[in-house]
Amino acid sequence: MAVLDWFRQGHHRDGSLPSPEEQLRARLEEESVTLRRLDIPEPELKEPLRMSAVGLRLPLFSLPNHVFIPFQLRGRNYLGFYVLASRREVARARSTLDEIGPHEVVRRFPGLWLNRDPYALYRNLNWYSTFEDGLPPTVDLTTLIPTLAPLQVVAGFTTAEVYYRLTWRQRLFAAYLEGHNFPIEVDAPNAPHVRCMDLLTVAATVPAKAPAPSPPRQSWCTLAIAASAADSLNRAAFLERLREFDGWFAYEVIVHGGALRFQLSFARQHRSSVEDLIATSLPSAQVTEVSHDDGCHLRLHRIDAVPTFPPGSLHHLESLPVDPLERLLTILAEMHRGDSVCVQVLFTYLGMEFFVELWKELKTIAHQSFAFKNMEGVGSKFPGWRMTVRLCSTNRALLERIAAEWLFAYESETRKWLLSETCCTSGMDRSPETWEIVDTDELASLIHFPPDPVARAARGQGR
Repeated sequence: MAVLDWFRQGHHRDGSLPSPEEQLRARLEEESVTLRRLDIPEPELKEPLRMSAVGLRLPLFSLPNHVFIPFQLRGRNYLGFYVLASRREVARARSTLDEIGPHEVVRRFPGLWLNRDPYALYRNLNWYSTFEDGLPPTVDLTTLIPTLAPLQVVAGFTTAEVYYRLTWRQRLFAAYLEGHNFPIEVDAPNAPHVRCMDLLTVAATVPAKAPAPSPPRQSWCTLAIAASAADSLNRAAFLERLREFDGWFAYEVIVHGGALRFQLSFARQHRSSVEDLIATSLPSAQVTEVSHDDGCHLRLHRIDAVPTFPPGSLHHLESLPVDPLERLLTILAEMHRGDSVCVQVLFTYLGMEFFVELWKELKTIAHQSFAFKNMEGVGSKFPGWRMTVRLCSTNRALLERIAAEWLFAYESETRKWLLSETCCTSGMDRSPETWEIVDTDELASLIHFPPDPVARAARGQGR
């Protein structure tokens, strides 16, 4: 039965105050028109407005299968991300939300950014319809049903913004509030209402200074670095020098067209200074600029990985019996010639201002002494780096093998990797959507330039 059918069965005014039917009709007709205009399915009427022995029972609606992730930002109205899908896809979206975070839902599932819950009115009616004693027959429904802003599509946020503003803060607060988790609520088909968890509402309303975006593709400078056995790179010292430069860096191990190379990409304005740093750190290395368009048109499978929230630490290279890079080179040596692989470590330096802003933010939700305790885990990474690992390949199975045999070798008892779902992308991308804080030793364990790896990795390339 359509939502409006029941309301179009000939109710009449008699000059008295509007009846409950008339009040509801006006509100629901307005909502129905709006939903149709935005091509959003209407709920189905299950039980009509009825008078029971004890009082008025409001109508009950069955809501379409959907997910709605609500949150607010200071200075902006309430907004949320709405996903309409089959029951199976909604279940996947909910699982993704719980296991990875809201940013992954935004990235993986087509949806709409709306200024409010599209089913807020129906959800409120469903809630009141559950009252065992009903409502007084003379109730003024306008006092029970909230006034809603006109539903409309609004400008939303990128995956990176949702991650920084919501997912990362959810992990921050959940990690430090004595193990309590505050998940974002997801709408079940007949959930009584929608709300943001109080803690997340506070977190999302704090003005968030987002990380500087990575340079556009044409602004990157990429240097292929072929180290010599005569050089010994002090990786930690090398990274300490990179702290002098703004913006994101990309350390990359690439196999394309049967050729292997190690390279470092960064904003072109830093080229001269970075070349001087490489010449000082690896005086015998051969350094060549390569095109940033290399492989950019390939259809690639992609996995993004970040460590779990601090405290805790990934294994440092010195604590491992075998350098995981040895295993990575073995995998690359066994590749088929037609396959391409790009292993990226994207990173940027976190200055003191980040920790100062985080301290201020924590104090908005916790007593100062408690906030100071909460800063210990994040503060242990200072001076730290935002970092994400991105694995791309034309061969999906190869990605999973690299993650299992190379990336997971760095896991420790106190820190693991969180992997995104595998997606498809067109060419290499150096725009990080997710990240986590690591210290210099953790980052240095992932970034180094071995001498003459080409001959070793070339074994098997003729397959």
